[in-house]
Amino acid sequence: MDLLAASVIDHMENRLLNPTRVMTVLEKIVERRANWNRRRHRQVADLRKRATEVNQRLQRLYLPSSKASPTR
Repeated sequence: MDLLAASVIDHMENRLLNPTRVMTVLEKIVERRANWNRRRHRQVADLRKRATEVNQRLQRLYLPSSKASPTR
């Protein structure tokens, strides 16, 4: 049984820890993370743009009413 376990462990080490395979897995992880970061930066930029547009609309909405109200 020990020989079988050692054989299975040896095979898994050689298969899973193969440097080429590990490098491929790590490259894919790095690529996915970079894509995720790009999407988040784009979303943040879009949200900031929308916030600016909303603030401008609010200013246009409130500016005429503040000019129309009498001053004391």
